[in-house]
Amino acid sequence: MDPDYLSKIEVTFSSLQQCIQKTGPWSSTWVGESGGAYNSGGHPVSNTFVNSFWYLDQLGQSAIYDTK
Repeated sequence: MDPDYLSKIEVTFSSLQQCIQKTGPWSSTWVGESGGAYNSGGHPVSNTFVNSFWYLDQLGQSAIYDTK
């Protein structure tokens, strides 16, 4: 688990927040399938214990950037 890899998602959340503030401040961001769950997941990535840390990291970033 490389913390530098996990922090790359912060750039995505930050960029999205800036874009919404500029172009549609009345709207909000929503997370659908995340943490490797998108597209039915990936064997043997999203069905492993270590994936829970990735998922929790994305949930935390979602909370920091007020994502629904």
